[in-house]
Amino acid sequence: MNRFLTFHISLHFVAISLLLLIFMGLSSCLNNDIPYPRIQAGFATFTVDGQTGETIIDNDKRTVTVELNEKTDINKVAIKQVTLTPDNAQASIPLKGEIDLSKPLNVIISLYQDYEWTIIGKQNIEYIFTVEGQIGNAYIDPINQKAVAYIGTTGDLTKVKITDLKLGPIDITNMTPNLKDQYCDFSAGSINVNVTYHNQTLEWKLFVFQRESNVTTNEAIAWVNVAWLSGEGIEGQENGFQWREASATDWQGSIPSETTSSTLSARLSGLKAETAYIYRAYSGEEYGEEIMFTTGKAIPLENGSFEYWQKPKKIWLVYGEGQEMYWDSGNHGSSTLNKNVTEPTEETYNGTGKAAQLKSQFVGLFGLGKFAAGNLFAGKYVETVGLDGILSFGRPFTSYPTKLKGYYSYTTATIDYNSNGYEEFSYLLGKPDTCFIYVALGDWEEPVTIQTSTDKTKRKLFDKKDPHIIAYAELSQGSNTNGYQPFELELDYSWNCTNGNNNRNRKPTHLVIVCSASKYGDYFTGADGATLLLDNFELEYDY
Repeated sequence: MNRFLTFHISLHFVAISLLLLIFMGLSSCLNNDIPYPRIQAGFATFTVDGQTGETIIDNDKRTVTVELNEKTDINKVAIKQVTLTPDNAQASIPLKGEIDLSKPLNVIISLYQDYEWTIIGKQNIEYIFTVEGQIGNAYIDPINQKAVAYIGTTGDLTKVKITDLKLGPIDITNMTPNLKDQYCDFSAGSINVNVTYHNQTLEWKLFVFQRESNVTTNEAIAWVNVAWLSGEGIEGQENGFQWREASATDWQGSIPSETTSSTLSARLSGLKAETAYIYRAYSGEEYGEEIMFTTGKAIPLENGSFEYWQKPKKIWLVYGEGQEMYWDSGNHGSSTLNKNVTEPTEETYNGTGKAAQLKSQFVGLFGLGKFAAGNLFAGKYVETVGLDGILSFGRPFTSYPTKLKGYYSYTTATIDYNSNGYEEFSYLLGKPDTCFIYVALGDWEEPVTIQTSTDKTKRKLFDKKDPHIIAYAELSQGSNTNGYQPFELELDYSWNCTNGNNNRNRKPTHLVIVCSASKYGDYFTGADGATLLLDNFELEYDY
């Protein structure tokens, strides 16, 4: 029997099978109610007046989070634009005019089923209470309208000068009495101040107390080769810290405070990994208590050399026999049509061993299929649903790397694929493709689930604005490298932070590393033949 006849009979078999399935489906419909389709309804866009930064829409937790500037009245937030998805979804409350975001606002979005969403307003207001001779930062409680400052053991509570006072947003209309630059008597207890803004008046209580000691040593934030020290001392004195290994008897060194205020801080670098240290704050001739901290472990990146591979059937896997998987790729989907978008290569940066080759290409038969970017990621390919891939990004990780280093070689090509559903990227057709490498450290409860799909209601891609991200870095290259080039991605631990904050005291749980030969491969857009070679990835802990 020739191949054409075999193919012809197969088509008849498929057609008869489909007719039987349709008949069975119609028969069952005669006896049962037709179920409503299950489509999750939610928010596509949400913006308000007075907003800073972009809205964070979390489809898993069904939350919408907006950050507001100080001038905005959080009790009366004006909505600018709301778009629900799908378009015919309905909200349980009017999403127009003004809404109260002083506490989380619950709203039901409905389309066949009901889905409860929560709109969250965050507003960072800078509160200030400082006095002359103050030790450390004031304790400020805006919920209960209470502020407490501390002075040294020789301070006079009957004559305390308030050097700065801000007990609300920057557009306070009245503060009575205005105590800034005034001397006040705190020996008998608190002083009341009425603060008016946004058509409301709040009564604050100000307290000043004397400390039993002029110097305090606080807990350190320790990474692997660096620790951030903090304490409290007397402003204007010679302030800093002494330190030593816990096993030593004498102080090994001292480091001055980086601040000139009474709040002391310093970065102590050059430390040993997994080592206990003792430190204390000093101010003038006085010392705080001794506190111990232990540095963390420099966790290496598994199979970062990409030396180990196996091909048990027709799928190239990025780990050797007997090893546990750390890296994975889209080969599980593309191999169903006898193609691997990620393979080992002997074209390495130093001429020995193996490297990873990521090659973008169209995967399909008879013109039916999809564009697949050559890809590699720390995580796991979970399953293929239709033509969509379900991926799990991230591996458990609890340390604090400062850089991702390695070698890459890129050969671009002209973008010739753009799938239906992603027409917003059609402008890239005819332009050179771009490779993409990114690394993210986060505090997710579990690996990040990714679903590539042209259906916007199902699609879930990695969002670098995800509030779970602690540190992030990325690399893009849109031209040929003409051979291997070294790269260093320095992780930014102030990622997604506002008001100069830093994520250094957050605890990581997962590390995400993703590499693609086509930057817009998640949107099924890219160039057939764009090729990215990767070799000798490693993490660095050099702060």
